[in-house]
Amino acid sequence: MLRTLLLDKDFIRGEGGGLFYLDEEGKEIRVSDYIGGYGSLLLGHHHPELKQKAIELISNQVPNHTQLASKPSVEALARFISGEIGHHSSKNYITTFANSGAEAVEAAIKHARLNFSKNKDKLLDRLHRELHAINHFFATSEQPFVAQANDQTFDDFISFKNFCIEHFHAVFNETSPVLLALEHSFHGKTTGALNLTSNPQFRDGFQTNDREKSHVVFVEPNTAPFESTLLSLFRTVRFPKLTNGTISFEESSVLMCLGVIVEPIQGEGGIRPVSNELLTFLRERTRNVNIPLIFDEIQCGSFRTGTFAHSLQAEIYADYYLFSKSFGGGMVKNAALVIDEKHYHEGFGVVHTSTYSDDSYSAEISLKALQISKAERETIRSKGKQIESCLQRVQRDYPQVVKEVRGAGLLWGIEFFDLNFSENYSFQMFSRSGYLNYLYCSYLLNQWNIRIAPTLSDPNTLRVLPCIFVSEEELTHFQTALKALAHIIYCRDFYKLIEHLLPKAEQNLRAVTDFGQNNVIIEIDENINQSVGFISHYINENGAKDGDPSMEVLSDETINALLESVLEIATPILVHARKMEGSSGKSVNTYFAGMLFTASMAREMMNKNLYTHYADLCNDAVDFLHEEFGCPLVGLGQYSSVITKNGKSIRNPNVFITTGNSYTVGIGVQAIKEEISATIKSGASLTLGVLGAAGNICSTYVKCFLPYFSNMVLKGSDSKGGKLKTLRFLRELISYIFSEMITNPNARSSAIHAKAYDLFANSKTYKRLKSGELALSDLSLSEQLTNELGDRFPFQVIDSLEELVQCDVTVVATNHPDPFLYSPYFADNSIVYDISVPINSTDELIQNKRNIKVIMGGVVELPYEQTITMRAYPLGKGEAFACISETILLGLEEKLCNFSFGNLHPSQVHYMNQLGAKHGFKLKKNKLETIF
Repeated sequence: MLRTLLLDKDFIRGEGGGLFYLDEEGKEIRVSDYIGGYGSLLLGHHHPELKQKAIELISNQVPNHTQLASKPSVEALARFISGEIGHHSSKNYITTFANSGAEAVEAAIKHARLNFSKNKDKLLDRLHRELHAINHFFATSEQPFVAQANDQTFDDFISFKNFCIEHFHAVFNETSPVLLALEHSFHGKTTGALNLTSNPQFRDGFQTNDREKSHVVFVEPNTAPFESTLLSLFRTVRFPKLTNGTISFEESSVLMCLGVIVEPIQGEGGIRPVSNELLTFLRERTRNVNIPLIFDEIQCGSFRTGTFAHSLQAEIYADYYLFSKSFGGGMVKNAALVIDEKHYHEGFGVVHTSTYSDDSYSAEISLKALQISKAERETIRSKGKQIESCLQRVQRDYPQVVKEVRGAGLLWGIEFFDLNFSENYSFQMFSRSGYLNYLYCSYLLNQWNIRIAPTLSDPNTLRVLPCIFVSEEELTHFQTALKALAHIIYCRDFYKLIEHLLPKAEQNLRAVTDFGQNNVIIEIDENINQSVGFISHYINENGAKDGDPSMEVLSDETINALLESVLEIATPILVHARKMEGSSGKSVNTYFAGMLFTASMAREMMNKNLYTHYADLCNDAVDFLHEEFGCPLVGLGQYSSVITKNGKSIRNPNVFITTGNSYTVGIGVQAIKEEISATIKSGASLTLGVLGAAGNICSTYVKCFLPYFSNMVLKGSDSKGGKLKTLRFLRELISYIFSEMITNPNARSSAIHAKAYDLFANSKTYKRLKSGELALSDLSLSEQLTNELGDRFPFQVIDSLEELVQCDVTVVATNHPDPFLYSPYFADNSIVYDISVPINSTDELIQNKRNIKVIMGGVVELPYEQTITMRAYPLGKGEAFACISETILLGLEEKLCNFSFGNLHPSQVHYMNQLGAKHGFKLKKNKLETIF
């Protein structure tokens, strides 16, 4: 994805606040670096004093690995740290060094666990002392031993002792102690640190059971949730007490909490300063209940905001501090766990060590970096105010785009409003995927030579972490670039946002244009409990341009290429939602989800048998409608039913699926029956052509039209195996007909055309079937009947479209992405019923002068002229596709089941026609114009 978004620059060197790469002509291009190594480059790239210090250390061959030896440089760094914090808190601190921020977090977790274990051991020692005193009393007195506990009576000390010890351990074994962390927190990606990171995107897949997840409780950043959470973690331990020869129990509360960990400014959570009110509350509360308060200053510390620890500015002091990132000056990988000596457990430095920490080289560089940073405190504060003013001016000019500006010193975040409901489908998809801000970064990098990145757990926020060398001129340029970006976002001009990603011939085709700030239309009724969903995709490239009008200037090839390039990160979007009413008086909220790929893309995928990304996207769309909008039933539109094998590959067990195929067939049956009765002489022998005969829809059409047509012409796809699939369907069809004849006494005329029925009934094959000589499952059944009837056999499988000319009516339902049917394929005065999406009928066929009537099928007239309003799906007033209508009808009926799921049966078609009539859904008459 870095390559797709042109974020994969090969930087060849860094200096101060800039990075350099070579352009196509070999020219060195400077980029202003506002990512700042995710916070590690407060002093910029290769600070000259640090560079000189590193050269000096290497030249002097200062040893790195001197375990079991004195380390004056490490001790000097530890004294500096203790002095910086202790100057404010009047305390002394002990430092444990590490290689990274995540390792420092792990060390803090270990020390907090050690602290909990030692406190538990103290309680166990108290229990042992009480039991020893009780044992001594009864062993040296003549009083018989007797004790009661939990409605049990004990008359011997050993049983009583075992009971007390087991009860004590049961309290600690039933519940594991937890760490409390804030929502939006981020503390690293190693196993223990990852548990403290609230964003499930980073934890999913790495926590194998609920017990692992229970090691941490995430709390909203307010005092009330913290208080209620702390109270819920108290447990009771009972200690036996001997008073005047009588044993009683004294209860003691135990807090099953290792400590509280907080970032004073939440970095990856969106650069969110935690309020002083909450920090003060946590300090007081943790002190009262005797658990450690841990300040993770990895990103906001090391003078990034003007003081060694950001929290020192509020005069709130933790028990543990964590430092890294700028702690190493951008030159070495170094980190520190700093603990108030009153809370430090002797010996921890023995049980927690690291081969690559405590080295003189890193300590010398870190100490020098901290000394330089301390000397630059006023620079950090003044430039921080300049950045704040810069960002606030952008927010002031574009309040509809920029939601909030947050931060301190040289650590800032600019949060953009999400576009999760934007009427511009491109913006909405990238917003929902979490990648929209990466597009913003790509624009700033490639159009303005500004390097910036989103925060990892809040993708709507861009982090701004410049170094101390950022100039006023650079900040002016930065402000100009942000305003240009904000203007593009405000105008919803996706083309201008991604212009640099396009082929050069399709860049600079127009100026920034305002396409409006509308959101998708949502007209639901909150008082209705029943909801259903429907998923679909772009029909063609024109649909993509309707979904995002800013892309109108691009060629179809470029649009397809763009859609394919982002398929890996594509996510479903909401295109419309509204209350749908039936004439029965019932209503249902209906949510429409879109997937940003075209029919031709899906067809190409099918040809290559590459279903994975498309199938995953369809499953994501089902989950999206279920989880975000509470839809227990979801309908599959267009290729989504094919991709998911008529719904069978949908994974969510809590959602019912319907493909909409039953009502699609049902509406077609109604339309063709009306046309037959209106234009064709009653009683005439008719021939039905079926194009796409092996598909789920057309195979059902064939069964439904058996009573009305004496002959049928079947054609499958031209793809490899297309004819074989059609012949396989013909075998199934013959078995179906014979089954109807055997089980249904009224099959003649009601289920099967009389002429075909009589042919079958008088055949030797049928007689052998009835006698038991043959079975319905015999694969040779169709072949035997074909051989017996010869030219009289009413079904014909054809290879060429020219053979459709013998048909009175032709039903078309294929997956072909382009129109390919012309008038010479059909007879004069015949009917073509085309329900393919996109349609297979060419303009030449639609506008023919041979009285071939082309009906664009699958359209339903809704009651009350209700309008489904969504871009890229241009339905008229009061219209819906039959597949959509089936989903709505099942919702109105509150029929929650897998309905049109897998292969269809004519009974499902008849049932959906009955439902349509019940709720006032009708066939849209004579829809002759192209609606797709």
